[in-house]
Amino acid sequence: MVPHAMAVDPQFPDRLYVATGNQGVALSEDGGVTWAFSNAGLGANVMFTITIDPSNSDRIYASSEDRGVWRSDDRGANWSELNAGLFNEFVTALTIDSDNPNTIYAGTEGGGVFKLEQE
Repeated sequence: MVPHAMAVDPQFPDRLYVATGNQGVALSEDGGVTWAFSNAGLGANVMFTITIDPSNSDRIYASSEDRGVWRSDDRGANWSELNAGLFNEFVTALTIDSDNPNTIYAGTEGGGVFKLEQE
């Protein structure tokens, strides 16, 4: 496993997520002692960023090298594309608006910053 980024669940600090450079997203429920891959529906293997929604720790966002942004609403068990113009963009940074968790920002290599407002 080649880690690119890690996120710690703010409500359950033993729950860790890693965006890997070759195997998608890995999850540990025991503080990193054991790991399992959580890639159902994830259409990319090379992941670069991962972040957890501070208002709902079941919701996770991850980005890939060339497939945009992905979202999971069940702690990484299942993923769906959340691209809105980001497909084929190398997303190098993701953040969630602290005042409105339905808004995320994605920084891209060469494409600028995208703002996505969800329902």
